[in-house]
Amino acid sequence: MANADADKSADKSEESACEKAKNSYLRSLIGTWDFPAHRLTDDDLAQCAFLIFEHAFTMPEVESLVLTRHQLKRFLFVLRRSYQPINPYHNFRHVVDVLQATFYFLLCMHAIPPLPPSASFPSPPSSASPTAPSSTPTSFASSSETSPAPQKSLSVLLTPIDALALLVTAIGHDVGHPGVTNSFLISARSPLARIYSDRSVLESFHCAAFSQILHRYWPAVHQQLEIKGIMVESVLATDMAMHNEYMQKITAVVKAISEGGDVVVEGDGGYRKRLLCASLIKCADISNVARIMDISTHWGTVLTEEFKNMADLELRLGLKQPPPSQPATTTPSSELTALAKGQLFFINTFAYPFFETVGKGVPEIEFAAEQIRKNKAVWDQTLSNINGGV
Repeated sequence: MANADADKSADKSEESACEKAKNSYLRSLIGTWDFPAHRLTDDDLAQCAFLIFEHAFTMPEVESLVLTRHQLKRFLFVLRRSYQPINPYHNFRHVVDVLQATFYFLLCMHAIPPLPPSASFPSPPSSASPTAPSSTPTSFASSSETSPAPQKSLSVLLTPIDALALLVTAIGHDVGHPGVTNSFLISARSPLARIYSDRSVLESFHCAAFSQILHRYWPAVHQQLEIKGIMVESVLATDMAMHNEYMQKITAVVKAISEGGDVVVEGDGGYRKRLLCASLIKCADISNVARIMDISTHWGTVLTEEFKNMADLELRLGLKQPPPSQPATTTPSSELTALAKGQLFFINTFAYPFFETVGKGVPEIEFAAEQIRKNKAVWDQTLSNINGGV
C-alpha cells in the first residue's frame, strides 16, 4: 500500500512538472509575434487563452472584473464549444490567434504589464523573416529597458479596462460563425439575414450571441457599459463592408495628429478611443497576412479552402450557376498561383494600407506593416517564378 501511494505521488509530481513545463512553453509563445497557432492543439490554444487572461488580471484596475481560475476555464470552455471545428478558417484556432495578436499589440503599446522574464525572448526587430520562422520567436521584451510609448501615439488613450475589453472582444468576435459570408446569407435569404435586415449580418449575430455568453458566464463584464460598447462597435467594425469607412476615419485622425494636433481631444466623447479599439481589432482580425511567411501561408491556404467549400455549397443550393465549361484539373502550380493572387489582392486592397495608417497612429506596431511588405515581396516573386520571370 505504501509503495502504491508513493507511486501515485511520484506520478502526480511528474504530471505537475510536465504541466509546468508546458505552461512555460505556451507562455513563451503568447509573447511572440511568430505565434504558431496552426501547430497547436485546441487544448493548447485554450491554455494560451487562459494564460493571456490570467496575465491581464494582474492589472489592479480590473480587480472587480477578475474571474476565478475555475470561472475563467468554464468561460473559455463554453466559448470553445461555440465555434465550429468543421470550419477550415473561422474556428477556435482563428479567434485565439486574433486574441494573441491583440495581446501582442497591447504589450507593445504598454497598455498591459510586460510578461515575466521567463515568458519572453529578446525584443522584436522591425520585422521577422519572410521565408521561415526563426528558431527564437520574435517576441516582446519584458525588461524595464523597453522604450516608453511615443508621445504622439494613440496608445495613450487606452486604460487597463480598455485593454481587457479588447481581449474579451477578440476571443468572442466570431462566436457561432457558420463558415460562410454575409453575401451568402443574404443571397440564401437566411433567417439571420432577415433578422438583421441584410446589414452586418454575421457581425450583429456574433455580438448578440457573445453578449448572451457574457451575461451567463462573465456578468461583471456584461454589466460594464463601457466594455460592452467597445465590444459591439469593434465586432461590427470587422465587417469588411465597413472597411473603407474605418480607413477614412483613422486616416483623418492620423492626419490631424501629424499636422500638430493633440492626441487627446477633450470633449470628443471617447470617439478616438473607440476608433482605436475598433482599428486594433480589425488589424488583429486580418493579421494573418502580417505574420511571418510560413504562418501567413497556412492561414491563406485554410481561408481559400473555406471559400471553396462555400462556393461548392452555393452551386448545390442553386445560388450560383455553374461555369459554362468545367475548368481543367487543378495542379499545385495553379493552386499556388490562385493563393498568391488572392493574398496580393487582399494585401494591396485592404491589409497594407490599413496597417500602414494605423502604424502611423500607433508607432509601436509599425512592425506589422513592415512584415506585410516583406510577405508581399515574396508573393510577387512567387508569381514571377511561376510565370517564368526568373
